[in-house]
Amino acid sequence: ASAMRRTALLLVLLMVATTTVTGYALAQGDDGYPSGHEEWRVDDVMRLYVEGLNEEEAVLQRNSTDGAVGFFEVLGGSGEVPVFSVSSPPLVNPIEATVNMSVFFSVRLEQAPARSCSATNPFTNGNQETSLRMEVTAGSSTYTSTVQQVIEAVSNDDSELFEGERQMINLSMQPGDVFTLNLWMQHDCEGTRARVLWGGFEQNSGGIIIEGDIYEPSASLMIDASRRAHIAFTADLPWGADDIDWADGGPAVSWSIWGPLDDDELFSRDGDDLVETSTGRALIERVLPGNNTAWTWTGVEEVPIGHVAVEVCVTVVGADPNEDCHATGYVRAIVQEPGSGFASS
Repeated sequence: ASAMRRTALLLVLLMVATTTVTGYALAQGDDGYPSGHEEWRVDDVMRLYVEGLNEEEAVLQRNSTDGAVGFFEVLGGSGEVPVFSVSSPPLVNPIEATVNMSVFFSVRLEQAPARSCSATNPFTNGNQETSLRMEVTAGSSTYTSTVQQVIEAVSNDDSELFEGERQMINLSMQPGDVFTLNLWMQHDCEGTRARVLWGGFEQNSGGIIIEGDIYEPSASLMIDASRRAHIAFTADLPWGADDIDWADGGPAVSWSIWGPLDDDELFSRDGDDLVETSTGRALIERVLPGNNTAWTWTGVEEVPIGHVAVEVCVTVVGADPNEDCHATGYVRAIVQEPGSGFASS
């Protein structure tokens, strides 16, 4: 029902700028991709990062960290000690998915010789371990894992990864729900101190990894009587518009229109088929019910008769910086010859 409401909202937004007359129109195709066909290819990894210089400043965020390493220190032999409890911002959209979840941090010794706690040290009683107990609550679901290792690293440059067990979790979360990460630490190597680290880039970072089909954005393509395209995108991601990266003064959502295409051709990479792109096109932002966000654009080029498609590229915060598009969507339209008897959508 929520998906139908989002689709209806997108159509309403586009019809504000589109006059319905007999002429160039969208039509249902008998074969191949039908008009209105929409599909997405989405990065299936989502990360939440711990940021902050110490346990009091620590937060759980969707954005990548700024690289400033934070830490919490435990004295050997002091038993299990709580480090922090941090929560994400509340969700804007629901999550209904079966995912694989894990938690990760880095750990090192502080001001101690290498191998101070290992079995090869004649001044210790053998392998003296450090453990992290990690717990995530997400709606009604709970993840918990304990990692125990003997630390030999003595600097941030060679800190050791503590990664919790990868577990299958059923997420059923509603708007307003949060992810909460609780962390406890125990260091059994007396006479030394251990640090748990977070906030760095790849090394010395900490947080939650979630793998699965967590979200799918929405987009629409309409063609008006002048054969101009109207594109709408809704940020149907867990944290709505806050999940979208920012580039060149606006949301990192771009699009390109291709056509004419064969009826069974989803998209094209032939430069001759490129009609226009979002570069230089005015963006209009609209706030939808539920605090969600939609962006709309109107094209200026005349789209060709036949099958056309808009390809939408979305860059998501906290995702792989080497990828341009973390979600790529394709929406179909079929433009008929004038006088075909169809009305535009």
